[in-house]
Amino acid sequence: MKILITGRPGIGKTTLCIKLYRLLKEKKNKVVCGIVSKEIRKDRKRVGFEFIELGTDNRYLLAHVDLKSKYRIGKYYVSLENISKACRALEKAAENCEIIIIDEIGPMELLSKDFIETVKKVFDSGKIVIATVHYRAKHELIEELKNRKDVKIFVVNEENRDGLHRKILKLIK
Repeated sequence: MKILITGRPGIGKTTLCIKLYRLLKEKKNKVVCGIVSKEIRKDRKRVGFEFIELGTDNRYLLAHVDLKSKYRIGKYYVSLENISKACRALEKAAENCEIIIIDEIGPMELLSKDFIETVKKVFDSGKIVIATVHYRAKHELIEELKNRKDVKIFVVNEENRDGLHRKILKLIK
């Protein structure tokens, strides 16, 4: 079972992933690992993004307005080195966990060939995968994932975001 979650920015994809992580771990006694991406804010302004490794709380800077990097998406400079650290966390999750969460597969992460290959391996691992994809991202990997026969796609919106976790939990036995 592979689940892709999409929706406009700020709609609650990461919040849904965190809720599913907690419910699967605490209520279903599942071994859940992976990464979530969170905004970094300073004085109420978004200045970057970080990965948080679920279960360890290891944090890796994904992108920041003040980062020194040749890779850039919008005003954010992207750390390919830290994306590689997130990849190692996902590889470890594929070896040791029942359910893997990947939040998010988006333009910043897709700058890394390592990330693309790691996501493919995780999706081919035979494990349950819950991943978010950037709403408008056009990339070969995202199209490939959306077209897999074992993938169920959910679009988060204002009407369903508070109850969508129940639908997803029903699919995961």
